[in-house]
Amino acid sequence: MQVENWKTVQIHGTEILLGGEPYLASRIAEYLGLLYKGEASSKAAKLKLEVNFAKRPPRLPPDATKAVQGPYACSYGWGEKVLFVSRDGNSMISLDAARGEASGFFDKEFSEDSQQFFSILGMTLVEALKYQALYFLHGACVYGNGRAYLFSGHSGAGKTTAAFNLVRQGFQFVADDSLFLSDQDGKIVVSPYYTNFHVDANLVRRCPEIVGARELNDRERGFARMRVNMSELYPDSFVPSLRPDLVIFPQIVSSGTSSFSAINQMTVYERFLKQTILAVDVEIAKDQLRVLEKLARQIRGFDLFTGPDMYEDPKILPALLERMKDHNGNSKEIER
Repeated sequence: MQVENWKTVQIHGTEILLGGEPYLASRIAEYLGLLYKGEASSKAAKLKLEVNFAKRPPRLPPDATKAVQGPYACSYGWGEKVLFVSRDGNSMISLDAARGEASGFFDKEFSEDSQQFFSILGMTLVEALKYQALYFLHGACVYGNGRAYLFSGHSGAGKTTAAFNLVRQGFQFVADDSLFLSDQDGKIVVSPYYTNFHVDANLVRRCPEIVGARELNDRERGFARMRVNMSELYPDSFVPSLRPDLVIFPQIVSSGTSSFSAINQMTVYERFLKQTILAVDVEIAKDQLRVLEKLARQIRGFDLFTGPDMYEDPKILPALLERMKDHNGNSKEIER
């Protein structure tokens, strides 16, 4: 790619070099500015991303193989490349992660829709970072009582609410919804994707201090949640990485008191598979599965049943976590 005036943005130690149509590059830089930068390193990988408006709808090769269906875009494997195609087929990003290159062609209307535009960009970055041994997981992670607690589950399960309430009570946090897993010296650690929390209207009503700490009302840009700078709201509460000790899968129940029950390693592993996106490249996917398996062996797992009482008394959750920490449930080994 021979493009002048590259703009450099760093995320997770990877240098993203942006070039092409200035408006699109500035929009992408805006999105990348929300992500965790990581530690600068002379060995940092580079990804060149050239973006332009599409003069005509990009053509999907007939031999491309569909990999992942997302809400706003699909991914396809095509030789050494991964293609990310918008739902309407009018926009596409072509990623060659091994070469550290990507090119995007966008319909103007699609690029104006932040939800769709940032979604296809996020899918591309998550795939590219797998080649740097960083594997995405839907999860929140906090630290307190001498332990790191990983909350994982689908959207709406209560990850952000649990993490936010714990930070209010003195816990530290890594992230509220989106994490990366990596193997460091034989232990699996988590680090953040975003640097802010993303909270819904219900949480705002229960926690009025949020309104004064929000960076911007994302509803005005097509987002359903509000972005909150937690480090500003609760200074010294952010930690860049943690090694999880326990994993908790929250489930909201409509009645009764909150409780928990232990689950075995195999169940933990199977749950993790539902909260990640496997790499399109088979060998990268194998490495990703090994990291998930190692994490499942490293931690103890629990189901958390969140009843109405937890919203009435925030101290219930730390008390349950303390009991989990001391719980001696048996754990079925993962069969190889």
